[in-house]
Order: sequence, then C-alpha cells, then structure tokens
Amino acid sequence: MAGLALGWVAVAPEGIQPMLLVKSGGGAGFMSYVAFAPGREVGVFLAVNRVDFPMFVALTGAVNELISSLVTR
Repeated sequence: MAGLALGWVAVAPEGIQPMLLVKSGGGAGFMSYVAFAPGREVGVFLAVNRVDFPMFVALTGAVNELISSLVTR
C-alpha cells in the first residue's frame, strides 16, 4: 500500500437538513456509515453485519433524517 486517505463527502444543506459530513465503508461481511453535522453536536455511527445494498441505502437515508430531526434550528 502506498498510502491511505479519508474521503469524506460533504452534503449540502437542504430544507431542514443541515450540512452533513458523511463516510461509508465496509469489508468482508459488514457495512458502516458515519454522518455528523459539524457545529451542531449531532453524529451517528451505523454498522451492519451483512452486505445488503438496498437495505443499507434505506438505513443511511434514515440516519440523515434522524440527524435532521435532532439538530437545533
């Protein structure tokens, strides 16, 4: 390996959803997702022990909605 870097994705605010920084990952038999709203004191880490992309897309969407419901406006 020549190097390793973090590839965070910045999601623009939309409606009640604040700006989010998100990162997903996975490996042999698991998937993970972390999302947080900088400056809002809200973040969520999600890990599942199976690889199921449709389920994972639904869960990451639910995480983003959860963050939107928890941040101060």
